[in-house]
Amino acid sequence: MTGGRNDQNAPNGGAGAAGAGYANRNQPNASNAGAAAAGAGAANRNQPGVSNAGAAAAGAGVANRNQPNMSNAGAAMMGAGYANRNSYNAYHPGMVNGYWNGNYGTGGYGGVGAWGTGSSMYGYGYAPYSNPYATAGGQGQANESGTSGYSQPLDTNAAPPEQAGNDQGASASSDQARQAFRTGDYNTALSVTQQALASSPNDATLHEFLGLILFAQGNYDAAAAPLYAVLSVGPGWNWTTLIGNYDDANVYTEQLRALETYVKQNPMSASASFVLAYQYLCQGQGDAAIKPLTQVVALMPGDQLAAQLLAKLQPGASAEPSAPPVAPGPAVTLDQLKGGAWQAAAQGNGTITLTVKDDASFEWDYAVPGKPATTVSGTATVENDVLSLDGSTTKSGPLTGQVTFLDARHFTFRAVGSPASDPGLAFAR
Repeated sequence: MTGGRNDQNAPNGGAGAAGAGYANRNQPNASNAGAAAAGAGAANRNQPGVSNAGAAAAGAGVANRNQPNMSNAGAAMMGAGYANRNSYNAYHPGMVNGYWNGNYGTGGYGGVGAWGTGSSMYGYGYAPYSNPYATAGGQGQANESGTSGYSQPLDTNAAPPEQAGNDQGASASSDQARQAFRTGDYNTALSVTQQALASSPNDATLHEFLGLILFAQGNYDAAAAPLYAVLSVGPGWNWTTLIGNYDDANVYTEQLRALETYVKQNPMSASASFVLAYQYLCQGQGDAAIKPLTQVVALMPGDQLAAQLLAKLQPGASAEPSAPPVAPGPAVTLDQLKGGAWQAAAQGNGTITLTVKDDASFEWDYAVPGKPATTVSGTATVENDVLSLDGSTTKSGPLTGQVTFLDARHFTFRAVGSPASDPGLAFAR
């Protein structure tokens, strides 16, 4: 990753790619997409005028020339989400040491929430975001427990604190909150973290730390909301990261035992079971997480995130039903998508209309009955049968998907990194 950091004369794309090459030599199990993103994130700290999302995408595109089985667009998409979470980690030095089981590689990146796509999956209406533990207040509005409503997903493409000019404040707040937590002053840790989130509302690390504070306080209903939001866009902390917030591991053990007791005494609490499953997964105890996740799915059958996590853990999960295979046809071109509007049914009774114009600009309209319509416009490109929609009017970043034409008037669009069971969107005109 250091390959991009010191080359200030190179564009972010090249710097990211150089970082990817360096990182991959030492991480044979990591995909170029993830390493490129990490390299781009490091390189971009010296170039505040360009977003990490763009740097990650460019870096992934360059690095991916050696991976013919994944389109540059797909690597760029995954790289952007990965880099942006790590760009915030620069303001929590020494805090984050990894995530669950190296799941940022190509094999484990998709299949859960938006792990393989970033928040664009939600922003474009490709998949619905529904946090069962969210309050009515909405994202950024504190409820009585001091947490945000979490009715909206975290934005993995949001500018990091450095671009808002508050990096020193972010680091100081993080240090203050962690120090208070270590001494058992959870009220101060909670207050400081809430204040930090007010200026960095999309910092997944802060949200995950907020969940840890609320867990330590025994406020499991409140803890579930930020943890669910974090896990909807990426894996959680590994054990080294989580326990690193404690000076005494026995304190954590006592808090975990208290949660286990609470779950036994309150079997109908989906929030407590969800928090317990999260704790086990952070410890690397996937087998132990199966029981509480099973309980969550039973209590909330519409909870797709918990169901996807459970499918990853259960024996035979690798045999998750896949979308029906489609025989390969001629290479897809952008011209095939021009010439009129395409429509597809979306989840939640929604309708998506895609129009690609002669100048390669596009409009993506997402409408749900009873809610304001969402329109995204920008530039469309096609490479290796992958359509990339780079929206200039949305903060959600690009949406990238595999296109398969059934005939001249029908095609499927399946987001890169989506679960194997995802059938994609069926467009017709």
